[in-house]
Amino acid sequence: MTALLTPVVAGETRPAARPRMWPSRRYTRQVARLRRMVGQPVYIVELTFNGLSIGAVFHGEPRVLLDVVDFPRPAPSDGLYPHMLVLDDGRGINLGRIARVTRHRAYDPRAADILYEDRALARELLYSKSRLTPRRIAHIARRQLRALLGPATGESKNLPSRKDGQHE
Repeated sequence: MTALLTPVVAGETRPAARPRMWPSRRYTRQVARLRRMVGQPVYIVELTFNGLSIGAVFHGEPRVLLDVVDFPRPAPSDGLYPHMLVLDDGRGINLGRIARVTRHRAYDPRAADILYEDRALARELLYSKSRLTPRRIAHIARRQLRALLGPATGESKNLPSRKDGQHE
């Protein structure tokens, strides 16, 4: 196998960095593990997107995994992975919309019980400390209201302000 070479300066070359493969080998191993669980109950932590934030939903009750099928139009930039799970409740969920799949228990699973886990999402949503301070909650509420109600009108711009620059 020959190494890819990239020019550094005119006349010089060096080995190119190996491009990252998508999906990763870890993802491929996890999909194989999921396929071995077809017909068995699994616990899923599903992601929800509302346009402003991402949340994790712990269903707490098992679903029977009916199949792991290829997803026809994966798009990594949109969070759509190459596979989806078909569940006994009639849903098909793309793996890009799942933070974790476990067997035996929904909460606090042992490492051996984790069949699939999006580590980055799990670290951010499931294992990190809550960062909901009164200031953060107010910021999120303002963003959501702005998204629902649209830009501020001239009337609301002229409301009296507090010392910190926020409207009352």
